[in-house]
Amino acid sequence: MLDIIRPDDRRYADLRHVYTATGAPAAVVRPRSTAEVVEALGFARDAEGPLSVRSGGHGISSVSTNQHGTVIDLSRLDTIERVGTDSDLVRIGPGARWGEVAAALYPDGPGARTDHRPRHSGGARHLGRQRPRTGQ
Repeated sequence: MLDIIRPDDRRYADLRHVYTATGAPAAVVRPRSTAEVVEALGFARDAEGPLSVRSGGHGISSVSTNQHGTVIDLSRLDTIERVGTDSDLVRIGPGARWGEVAAALYPDGPGARTDHRPRHSGGARHLGRQRPRTGQ
């Protein structure tokens, strides 16, 4: 069942704002699967207001919240998995944070070197376009 948080929900205060912006969306939708993302998009379309998509909420552009619209919060889509046992390729969900990615990929090693802080999300801007640099 799709998790929809509205202003009267006790969780709303923690979800309405992002790192660089104050928001007051009519609803924050938190999908847990691809199917629920599709459902969330339908919900947002039917709501006919502004739509914002959030991965970790640390984007400096402040577009991951809005006023009186729908926010689709992808933070629960935080899987980190290697693609094959002998592969350098990984699949990282849009809600995964860089500290979690480094810990999952290098549990005993130096970690993934990126220009992001550990609590920041990789987000959609990185997915499918680039991989974190790795090194000693």
